[in-house]
Amino acid sequence: MNRKVFVTGGSGLIARYIVNRFSQDKNYLLYAVVSENRINFAEALYKPFKNVKVITAESLFDDEVKREQLKNSFVIHTAFTRKNDGKEIVRSLQYTYRVFELCKIYSVAGVLNISSRSVYKDPDAGTLNDEDSELCAKGLISAAKYASELLLLSFFANHTTGGRGIKYSNLRVSSVNELKTDNNMTRPLNVFVDCIIKGENIKVYGGSQIMSYIDPRDAAEAVYLMCSSGNKSWKDTYNVGSGCTYTIQELAEKVISIGAELGYAEVNIEVIMKDDFQRAGLNIERIREDFGFEPKITIDEMIRSLFEMKRGRV
Repeated sequence: MNRKVFVTGGSGLIARYIVNRFSQDKNYLLYAVVSENRINFAEALYKPFKNVKVITAESLFDDEVKREQLKNSFVIHTAFTRKNDGKEIVRSLQYTYRVFELCKIYSVAGVLNISSRSVYKDPDAGTLNDEDSELCAKGLISAAKYASELLLLSFFANHTTGGRGIKYSNLRVSSVNELKTDNNMTRPLNVFVDCIIKGENIKVYGGSQIMSYIDPRDAAEAVYLMCSSGNKSWKDTYNVGSGCTYTIQELAEKVISIGAELGYAEVNIEVIMKDDFQRAGLNIERIREDFGFEPKITIDEMIRSLFEMKRGRV
């Protein structure tokens, strides 16, 4: 019998990689849950996968037959706005509440809530944030992400059914390496690659800020390992990252070097002095010890993939 996995925000970036990773295992049946206006896009996206079904969020809430499929399934909640907009954030939290409510009513096997490393206060110099580090949300979206974590805990921390509890965990994910297609979030790697392609110098403000990225394939692998771990218990929070950090100037230098390997002309780095002591970085020992998670995609590979994606859009 196929094990069922529901992925909310099913047409989003991380969701696509999660669905793709699980679809490689024929023991799983995937439900990509999307909004009504994304149904055609998602159906085209997942058409090649025989063990993936696309359903709308509206039908999940309104159709008893679909809701019944939630029983004993895993639910990966990735759906959340990327816009720093109050109305959109409220809608995301309301949707999160409704999803968790259904999960509790229909006694799912486990719920993974995709959160963000931005809920943490920046770590001290030379250190990484672990799961017990001080929290300090960096803006509306980060605060809302932490609110979603609290919602998860409020629904499942003391919940048992049929003599068993529902597994649950918040995954605080590092900045995801992706092709930036809108202006909702700043992605320095995208800006640097754009400069190389255009033959423009890279402007670096400050230069000493500490950055950390994870490839979405590695993030998806972490989710797969947790859901495939059998009876192993989950802790309520896990960091998911690469375990590696770089200064923003080091990243610019890497982009220039890799661009040269790919045939692009080298550009210069213009360092503009600015007091910016941003630091990022996640300690991933907990998920490594509990599930054997080891990120495989290096920063060099991430940069190369950005060049490839941007070439494909030209």
